[in-house]
Amino acid sequence: MRSASYALAFAALVVAAALAGPAPATARTLSARCAADVQGPAYTVAGHTTHRYAVEVEHVSCAFARPWVAKLVKQSRFQRLHGPAGWTCLAVSKTRSRLASAGGCGPGKFKFFPLPDKFFGWNPDLR
Repeated sequence: MRSASYALAFAALVVAAALAGPAPATARTLSARCAADVQGPAYTVAGHTTHRYAVEVEHVSCAFARPWVAKLVKQSRFQRLHGPAGWTCLAVSKTRSRLASAGGCGPGKFKFFPLPDKFFGWNPDLR
């Protein structure tokens, strides 16, 4: 149950960062949103449907994260996610989707909290 609340908190952090837009140059951010979204399966919430997924990165490049997110959003959230070798990927469990519509990956035994120095995450882009 505790990991579910952590996953939900991470998803909220990613969504809040995505909605906040770019930070001022003087502020230090926890992660950076990739300029281009990833296309994936349809995701619907509150009558709004999107095929776009926002990608957040911390000490990894968007060029590394985006192809993985494109693969991960098509995988079942009920099974082990198959991400980069040596990385652990987790899907957010508090969603109606059967797919990994939101989640994150990090090296080794990744956990949502505390977030490691190096990770990437994704969520549906509902803008």
